[in-house]
Amino acid sequence: MMTLSELWERVTRKNRRKVELHDIPDKPSRNMVALFRLITGHDCLGEHLYRIGVHDHPYRRLSGLKEAMNRKHLQCCKILHGTDFEIARYWHFRQFLK
Repeated sequence: MMTLSELWERVTRKNRRKVELHDIPDKPSRNMVALFRLITGHDCLGEHLYRIGVHDHPYRRLSGLKEAMNRKHLQCCKILHGTDFEIARYWHFRQFLK
């Protein structure tokens, strides 16, 4: 079984970015789940779903644009306008998928 430090090393190496444990705040579990998913890239967004074979393309499903639906897109998506925080935008977007 992997230790927590080995897991974080594997995640950061795979995603090619530095992720520190202190980057994930001690918040209610719902917020931590969303933030962890966004940091690691294992989320419900199109880019990840395409990578694991759930979708046939990584593009935005809501707007139809040929840009990958990923964490960066959450910050500029007009459909999610009015939702201030990234975590709130993540959960709001998930409602569109149901």
